[in-house]
Amino acid sequence: MFSVGKIILFVIAVEALFFSCARQNGSAKEDSSPLFKKVSSLQQNASWAYEIEGERLSKKISSVSSIANQIPLSPDALIALDGGFGMAGVYPELQGFASLDTSDLRGELLSLVNGFSSALLSFDGSDSSKIDSYWTDETLYSLALFLWDSGIMQAETGGVVGGQNAGVEKISFTECVVGKPFLGEDLIEIPVRWTLSDGRKIYTKIYPLSDDDGWKIQQIEIYKTEE
Repeated sequence: MFSVGKIILFVIAVEALFFSCARQNGSAKEDSSPLFKKVSSLQQNASWAYEIEGERLSKKISSVSSIANQIPLSPDALIALDGGFGMAGVYPELQGFASLDTSDLRGELLSLVNGFSSALLSFDGSDSSKIDSYWTDETLYSLALFLWDSGIMQAETGGVVGGQNAGVEKISFTECVVGKPFLGEDLIEIPVRWTLSDGRKIYTKIYPLSDDDGWKIQQIEIYKTEE
């Protein structure tokens, strides 16, 4: 008679043989399936690209120039430092005006804005030739309209074009603040806030243009005035 232990061993052996055959049959079916053949063909015939920056991906980084050595490197530290490339500058913003980030103004464009602002701040209402030099000849009318609308020329003429001094207080520009410019492919827009001697604030947008003679201003637009 078979003992209980022998019977159990016999059952286990039969089950193992059955599952082994089942796995082999299943594997054979998978190997011969159209999907398996398609995947195998793609793996064999695929053109793989060369590894990009393989050394950088495998290299162990122990320090980053933007992070102090006493701070342990961690994903949180790199995220806080924008990937270790340094954080962008933080600039103030005037409510109702614009950000004061003027880092995009460089070279001749920066010189144009600085020169025009300085000329306008020193303008006494009589000789405008210095201001005119920053404008295109075809659009000087825009500068004249701006000076009239701001009250500079009205005070100079007594409130009437060509009239005599009627005792109107002379007005001048006392301060200007340049905001973050918009630099597009076909349009450049620079916000500038002017403060006048009578306390008013004039919000403008300057539109420069580049030609053979360099950068010139082609228009200035007043979009808001605060008393």
